[in-house]
Amino acid sequence: MTAAEAILVTDEVGKIVEITPALTRMTGYPRRELLGQLAGTLYRALDANEQPLDITQTLNAEGVWQGETFFLHKNGKQIPTTTAISRIVDESGKKIGRVAVISDVSQRKEAQQKLRFLAYHDALTELPNLRMLTSLVDSRFGESALNPQPAALLFIDLDRLKTLNDSYGHEIGDVVIKAVAKHLALHLPPGHLLCRRSGDEFIALIDMTEDMSPASLQRDYLADLNNLVVTTDAGLVAVSVSAGAARYDLDADNFNDLMICADIALNEAKQTRRGSIVWYDSQMSQKLYRQKMIQSKLAKALEAKVLQVHYQPEVDLRDGKVIGFEALLRWTDAELGVINPSEFIRISEESHLAETVAIYVFNQIAKDKPFIRQRFPKAVIAFNVAPQAFRDYHLVNVMTAQHDENDDSLSGLEVEITESDIASGEKNLLTQLQMLANIGVPVVIDDFGVGYSSLSRLSSFPISRLKIDSTFVAGMQGGQQARIVEVIVNLANVLNLQVTAEGVENDEQRLALIQLGCIRAQGWLYAKAMPLPDVLALPDVLQAVALSQE
Repeated sequence: MTAAEAILVTDEVGKIVEITPALTRMTGYPRRELLGQLAGTLYRALDANEQPLDITQTLNAEGVWQGETFFLHKNGKQIPTTTAISRIVDESGKKIGRVAVISDVSQRKEAQQKLRFLAYHDALTELPNLRMLTSLVDSRFGESALNPQPAALLFIDLDRLKTLNDSYGHEIGDVVIKAVAKHLALHLPPGHLLCRRSGDEFIALIDMTEDMSPASLQRDYLADLNNLVVTTDAGLVAVSVSAGAARYDLDADNFNDLMICADIALNEAKQTRRGSIVWYDSQMSQKLYRQKMIQSKLAKALEAKVLQVHYQPEVDLRDGKVIGFEALLRWTDAELGVINPSEFIRISEESHLAETVAIYVFNQIAKDKPFIRQRFPKAVIAFNVAPQAFRDYHLVNVMTAQHDENDDSLSGLEVEITESDIASGEKNLLTQLQMLANIGVPVVIDDFGVGYSSLSRLSSFPISRLKIDSTFVAGMQGGQQARIVEVIVNLANVLNLQVTAEGVENDEQRLALIQLGCIRAQGWLYAKAMPLPDVLALPDVLQAVALSQE
């Protein structure tokens, strides 16, 4: 017997004749109030829906009874117990009473309830988890469902949670996740089912009434999903979400397929319209199929050296003289046709092939550079490297080995990273870029102006040049964009950096850039990216050629 066990003794008619102190502590009744009372008034069935316990019948038949019950505390609280009752007989075998040994199992029951809760709920937000959501919707969309109602399934993704965790710590990230959960619950339509799927993903199931359309749902309920600023110990954090939505039964007639469609739409939102809600359509499936095909082919294409490095000239805007090149990767597949870099570069980063791609491009440049430098002795060659390529030191080691073999092998070579890459917080990025600068490979910031790097970050990186993003160049006639270009040029001058404009396509842009003090540029006004033989056939000075308006 343990300290949590109590003993209760009754006479043959069930009146209490003796108890241990443990029973008074368990029930809250003093000894004097229990003695002489019928013990049955303390016992209750464990489940209120069960029939009353018939202990006497079992005792008469078997002499013992054992099972789960609950006792009633004096304050009315139910105390779950396990109880074992035996007959008491005298020397002649006459039944003279009963003895019960009672164990308080409240803590065990609470632990079991907590485990059951955790099995079907998310520990951080206390929202249902995917297991619970799946069980709830099975009855709605399963084979046994009768006339299931139209519904919308939303896959909701918290934007840039990794950056938030890396910048402020996971504790702040958890605060934001909990705030988002409350925000979603508040703004989704009444009667919704909301669950947390994983770290930064939520799923919501919404009933679509007759007067509700995707447009009205988005207007009346979903438009406010991004209006959230969370107060944390690190300050105010503005939060945005991306979402993919699919409709039952327009897009799918079962829950599994509905989840696939919503996931496809979420993928589209994250790629093209982050911070918005995208509704599924069949073209997205075709796009996703193509992406999966690209993913399955990319590693083999790199191994087979199918991808080609082309070079787009960079010129002096004042006279068209060739002063450098940007190395750009091109891929044409026999089955998929021309594969745009915007397709396969992103996939390479998601598939952990960014480092392989960067080394592939560098090795090809190393072969081509002697020919290019022979034709254009002072030309520099820049190539893009994704921040994921710096997670390990393989690229830096390959380039350092080249330098160790020949001090001049890296002369005129530059590495381009985007402004957003600098702010990504990628581990070892600054260290490895500094290592490259030490062996004569400076850094160029590509797509400058569209990211969110700080001046302190810019000053800490071994940067030699800024490249103005083409969106600003394209909009220079509007006035505001021209002022942004002017600010970037002035910033480059203050930091003693060179500056290049990207995407120059007409003479008006060329003249405006010169007037603002930007004299380096690349764009289709002069030439598109081209293979090595075409590079070697270029004249020293390129003539501006206006683009056709086709």
